Amino acid sequence: MEKVKLITEECSDIQLIESENSRDFYVQGIFSSAELKNKNGRMYKKSTLEREVNRLTEEINNKSLYGELNHPSSPEIDLNNVAILIENV
Repeated sequence: MEKVKLITEECSDIQLIESENSRDFYVQGIFSSAELKNKNGRMYKKSTLEREVNRLTEEINNKSLYGELNHPSSPEIDLNNVAILIENV
């Protein structure tokens, strides 16, 4: 079994966009940055972020990359707690 690390970060530089049908909301902002120290003091190489985005592209295209609100205790997504669908990075 592959060992997975849960990494979380908070960001306030986002836009909340309401859809025309007033049913859906979209959060738009910077997902991650390369070669810059983030608010948690981490810095990711561009090659690392590119590799991970490429690894997740199929899930994004299939609309199956989900997230939970807050900071779950596990990196495994609990489908009962899904609050976010990542549609594009």
